[in-house]
Amino acid sequence: MPAGTIAALTLTLPLAPRDRQRLNVTFDTIVTTLTMQVATGSSHTLRGALTAATARGFATWMYRASNKVWYRIG
Repeated sequence: MPAGTIAALTLTLPLAPRDRQRLNVTFDTIVTTLTMQVATGSSHTLRGALTAATARGFATWMYRASNKVWYRIG
């Protein structure tokens, strides 16, 4: 675990998610600049991406195969 704040972090979502698959992300420390992206080569869209994170922060997304979108649900 990092000793302090993380200046920049990139999270890449799974390349081949299943319908209704959930992605839970938790943070133990502050992330000043957070970049979330879909996997290279996918045609997915991400809705509700985080741009920063707080210590003990969390979020959840669910994938819908019918329209290839990751939706933030929590």
